Amino acid sequence: MSTNDSLRPTSDFEAELRSRLHELADHAPTSVRAIDEVAVRRAERGTRGWRTAGIAASVAVLVGAGSLAFVVVGRNDVAGADSPDAAVSEMVAAIENTDVLGAIDLLDPVEVPALRAALDQGRTAAEQVGLISSQMSLDRLQGIGIDVADLSLSAEELAPDLAVVTPVAGSITARFDPQAFPFGSDVAAAIGSETQVAEATAELGSDLDAVRIATVKRDGRWFVSLQYSIAESARQAGDEPFPTEPPVVPVGAATPEEAATAFYTSLVGRDAAALATSFAPGEGDALLRYAPLWVPAMQASFDDSAAMGVPTSVMSGLTVAVDGGGERRTVQPTGYTLDGTIDPAIISSSGPLFEPSWPTLVDLTIYTAAGEPEGRYVWLPAGTPVPATVAELADYDVLTQYPDDLMAASDGNYNFSYDTGSGALYQPPVAPEAGAVTAEPYRAEFADGCLTITGETMADYSSIKYEPTVEQVGDESWRVCDRSSFGGLIALGLGLSAFEDLPPLEVVEVDGAWYVSPIGTVADGIIDIFEPSVGSGGLWSSPIAGAIYGIDRSSLEQMTSGSLLAEVPEACRALLVADAAGVVTGVVDSPEPLAARACSDVIYSFVSGVMDEVTATTEYLESPETTAPAETVPIDVPIMPTSVPADAPVPETTTVP
Repeated sequence: MSTNDSLRPTSDFEAELRSRLHELADHAPTSVRAIDEVAVRRAERGTRGWRTAGIAASVAVLVGAGSLAFVVVGRNDVAGADSPDAAVSEMVAAIENTDVLGAIDLLDPVEVPALRAALDQGRTAAEQVGLISSQMSLDRLQGIGIDVADLSLSAEELAPDLAVVTPVAGSITARFDPQAFPFGSDVAAAIGSETQVAEATAELGSDLDAVRIATVKRDGRWFVSLQYSIAESARQAGDEPFPTEPPVVPVGAATPEEAATAFYTSLVGRDAAALATSFAPGEGDALLRYAPLWVPAMQASFDDSAAMGVPTSVMSGLTVAVDGGGERRTVQPTGYTLDGTIDPAIISSSGPLFEPSWPTLVDLTIYTAAGEPEGRYVWLPAGTPVPATVAELADYDVLTQYPDDLMAASDGNYNFSYDTGSGALYQPPVAPEAGAVTAEPYRAEFADGCLTITGETMADYSSIKYEPTVEQVGDESWRVCDRSSFGGLIALGLGLSAFEDLPPLEVVEVDGAWYVSPIGTVADGIIDIFEPSVGSGGLWSSPIAGAIYGIDRSSLEQMTSGSLLAEVPEACRALLVADAAGVVTGVVDSPEPLAARACSDVIYSFVSGVMDEVTATTEYLESPETTAPAETVPIDVPIMPTSVPADAPVPETTTVP
């Protein structure tokens, strides 16, 4: 990245961006509850070659595999293998030799139609937005190579028709040549011509000892099964026994609309058992067979969420549109209303409730020009309200080391606050008085492609108020019509949110009845990464933009909208639209790929520093390596209170007059 000072964010823009990033952090969820815990890790910006390889890997799965499925039409040879390990061995050989017909023959036949339809659609979508070239071959993936050496397999029979094959020895080497891969023109330009071939080798049975490839027996022949492989991996990860109870019996519907409506109703109503009956026999066999494991876990998650005060809703006015013909259709919700309540005393996007009987740690850490943190902390005794501003801490002393001793004396029970970046102190939410009714009603309405949230608390909790394209349409109503943030799978049924679109579903007809297609629905969700989120279309407006350009349209707009164009880093100005007064009002529709990447390098070099600051403010969650007494020095706003609990050790301080 250039070190030219003209490319660096100005001080005014840095202050504005810092403030907005703090706002985003304030409204980020503090916990996630799902069937299993979701681990969220900070993404490190890797080398350019491996970032490109990651893009290609995704394309290979979505597009290349679609190509394999595409050419299977008309194949009448005997499919399958004589044994589970033979099915896997032959699949490996087919992949190494790019034997597309052989690979397809070894997939579970009940899964092939859904995969073929979805992955062909993925290839078309990727080509339409310019992710790949129309020259991509259907029978061979250029630029990607896989070699497996000295493979040794072990097969375990779980049931007469189900076995799991595990690699116990051997190695797998994957290579990617970005210059040979048929990227679209914009992607190729963003990648550049200096990228080199990336290669990685993993030892089977050690590095990949968790790999379990499930195989199923159909009409006396063995096939590799995608759905059972996923189910087995989940079962092993949860250390659960293989289910021996009878599979759930699916319940079909008379029409595609009725099948989708039943699924949506069960999802919103948090009825895991009813959800399980929605899935199609055949391609949904693994979900039906493993239901004794995942249904109780999902229902427990639903119930725990309700007990914790996660918003609850009742759905009404559902309307859907059905697309496609034949035995597979796509059902897309076009309108619905969710009415429910949210408890601001329990659900807070800002953090845990303030406990008056605990002391409070106030973090005023600052950063030097070199980006190094200078620790500055205030320790407020129990019963002390958090002041509104940093200036109101003038009667306290400053600690320059983390007050581990004071924290230990409070048994780790303390509140937390910090400088939000504008001189104001973060205010932890306060619990209501005993017996107070705190549940507030809200309404979420989806119609004409727009989502409207009514209710101050839900609007804040959902972060709809902070969307760059939000429009306030009432005293407590906000509407968003840009699906960049609110599209995709809803987590409402899992108790995570109540402000996203209901997901489109793929439904399939089996023996005259309609069911939800689990493979098709999940695949459609993956394919949506190619779908533009705004009308201009193209990769720049799609969720995958960040991987190609280094930054996506929505993020850049959120970071810069309302700023003076002259204060924005020079490298980003060509990507922005400003009014006559020089205020940024939007982002261009089709940026030059290299210009977008140059802008992202400047922006994220600064964001990285802010993230380091955010990380520093949460270090108290980690076990301290030392418990040395905190040191203090005078600053403009001193921190240590003149009175502390009698039983708490007090570090030495320097009081500022």
